[in-house]
Order: sequence, then structure tokens, then C-alpha cells
Amino acid sequence: MAINSGAFMVSSFWFTEEPSYSIFVTIGYVALTFALTGFLFAMEQILPYRTRHIFSILGLISAFVTIIAPYSWYEIIALLIALLALVGIMFFLRHAFQNTIGDVRRNVKFVVTGFLIAWVGFLGRSDYTYNNIGETMYSIGTLLLVIGGIIFGLALIYSVALDELDWRTQLVSLYAIQEGGLLVFHHEFGCKKQIEDH
Repeated sequence: MAINSGAFMVSSFWFTEEPSYSIFVTIGYVALTFALTGFLFAMEQILPYRTRHIFSILGLISAFVTIIAPYSWYEIIALLIALLALVGIMFFLRHAFQNTIGDVRRNVKFVVTGFLIAWVGFLGRSDYTYNNIGETMYSIGTLLLVIGGIIFGLALIYSVALDELDWRTQLVSLYAIQEGGLLVFHHEFGCKKQIEDH
């Protein structure tokens, strides 16, 4: 997304003549489709649904079509990949709400909120918005994109679940309990002193 914004700024302020303008606009749109494809790929790793990577594959196809497509197609391709990303975040939201509680669910709400704000901002700063609604909506869209990205990033950084990913240092004890309450196996992964120091 940073490359996308950078390429659009360069094409708008410095390289405004052809063919440089078209080259940087193309780079911006390709970067956008790759960014959303990366997001879709991450969603597919999290979700238990058998997507067969259809979201990621469609994202990659969109990126390569953008390279060879005429300029008039760029807005349509960008809108389609944005809608695909919205479907991905809705699947993620559904799965997360069904399988989380407490602090983790609250964190998921922040992740989704950040994404949706950024998504609305993305639509607001599109060429279509600029050409048909004007600079004010474009500026608001840019602001929303930045705010949404910050919320999304902070939600991921301060996620209560991230520490648990490093299970080698977080796992304290393992219990295997038979149905009925009989303990059949127990293993300690660290001594009490190490746990208290941590």
C-alpha cells in the first residue's frame, strides 16, 4: 500500500508526462492488487474453510491482468479486488466471532474496524471518486485510509494472542485428561522459578 500511494503521488506531482505517468500509475495499481492479495493469503491461512486458495489466486490474476490491461480497466480491477478483500474480512469476522471470547474478540473487532475504515478510505481516494466527487472526498478518503491502517496495525501489534504464537516460551504445562477426569499424562515445560521470572 505504501508503494501504491508513493507511485500515485509521483505520477500526480512529478512524472505527469507520458510515458512516465502511465508507468507509475500501473506500478501503483499493481502494488495495490499485490497488497490485497497478501491480505487474502493471510486470511486463507487463518480461516478453516476449504478455499483452495481461490482468493489468493484471483488476487494474483488481478495483479497480472493489471500489468497487461489498458488504463481504462484499472479502476474496475481495483474495485473487484477490493470487494474480494471485503468478502475475505467478512469470512474472518464470522470465524473469529464464533471461536473467540473476551480480550481476543475485542482485539478482532479492532482489526476488522481498522480494515473497514481503510477500505472506505481506499474507495474515497480512488480515481473515480476524485474525477466525479472532487478533491474533498479524495482527501477524506486518504485520511480514512491512514487512520484505518494505523488502527489495523496497532490491533495486530498489541494482539493478546500474538505472545501465544511463541508456544515454546509460553507453554507451562501439558495435561492429557481422559473423559471422566482421569489424568493420564502430565509434563512441565519450565520450572516454577523460570515462570515467575518471565
